[in-house]
Amino acid sequence: MSIGDKIKLIEKYINEMGKKIRELSRENYELKQEINLLKEREKVLLSRIAKYESEQKNADNIIKRLSNISKLIDKKLGD
Repeated sequence: MSIGDKIKLIEKYINEMGKKIRELSRENYELKQEINLLKEREKVLLSRIAKYESEQKNADNIIKRLSNISKLIDKKLGD
């Protein structure tokens, strides 16, 4: 194989690697975009969870108060 043939083969290899690098770069960018979207979704979901937990706590407190009121009423009626 002549030096010219070897150079052409190396150039071909370099071009193929360049294409692969660009393709991987594009995929990397797309994956980073997808990760960012997933992080935003995660923030929204965590916010919703916190809201629901707060609402559940409020509901539990209301139930506790109503139970106490019911006990007081029963006690007053029993007297």
